[in-house]
Amino acid sequence: MKELVIYLLIGKLLIYTLQKYPFHDLFPELFGEGAFLKKMFDCDFCLGFWVYFVLTFVFGINFFYEYFYIVLVSEVLTGITASFVMHLLSIGWKDKFGTFLVE
Repeated sequence: MKELVIYLLIGKLLIYTLQKYPFHDLFPELFGEGAFLKKMFDCDFCLGFWVYFVLTFVFGINFFYEYFYIVLVSEVLTGITASFVMHLLSIGWKDKFGTFLVE
């Protein structure tokens, strides 16, 4: 259980850090308006999939090992599931504690 919480928290921290880092200043042609990488880095769920997919190999976590194991498919599904759960938690957190600006 402890490994799972650490896996999810480190993933969320990496997503936050990657989204805040000024890649658009370093690589304007790759992260310019309308570019694929800009769209991916702006999306919590999209970037989260890749972060959690890589962390699945680092931490050796697989949510579906009890049910089935197909190489790479299980890791992809674990990355999707972790990203979706953390995306929903982030939305809930922002909704509960965020500030709304009504104009």
